[in-house]
Amino acid sequence: MQLSRQQLITAKRYLKEAFEFVADVQAILHNSGDSGTASRLEAIGDAIRNEIEQLDHLIESKP
Repeated sequence: MQLSRQQLITAKRYLKEAFEFVADVQAILHNSGDSGTASRLEAIGDAIRNEIEQLDHLIESKP
């Protein structure tokens, strides 16, 4: 399935929103002393960031 450049940009926007949400929840958990869950959320945030970077490369390669 081929996605258009616009669809990739939309997906990137949603992933950025998800990343921001995860970062906010992570900060709340860290501040409340739940560093175990916060560190797991950090791994999820890292995975989302990697997907955003991959989308950046795909967007750049699309006309």
